[in-house]
Amino acid sequence: MPAHKLPDLDPATLDPDRVLSIGQVAKLAPGVAEANHCHRATIRRWATKGVRVAGRVLRLRVTRTPGGQRLVRWGDYLAFRDECARLRDDPPAPEIQTPAERKRRSAINGQEALRLLRSAGRKS
Repeated sequence: MPAHKLPDLDPATLDPDRVLSIGQVAKLAPGVAEANHCHRATIRRWATKGVRVAGRVLRLRVTRTPGGQRLVRWGDYLAFRDECARLRDDPPAPEIQTPAERKRRSAINGQEALRLLRSAGRKS
């Protein structure tokens, strides 16, 4: 039976240990807006480049066969989806500052400290 025909695969009752091709996972994964499923390139991108969520990069775990096909355990997809959702619900990660930004902020804080000392009557 062709891979695009998935008569016995129901995402709600699918065994987490079931191994699927990237195309099959794409057919079962919900799409965005009016699409009824994800595109297989999206699933492949999640596996290769990952998704940046809350300052972290998450990658979908895949297994490559000797022939080069990428396979995904349904449980790995569910874990990936749940981790993405959990991180999106958490507060955002702190901002990462470049060395130049840290130096500028340090200089501003130093000038503020001098101003406060002078206003308190101390000389620097």
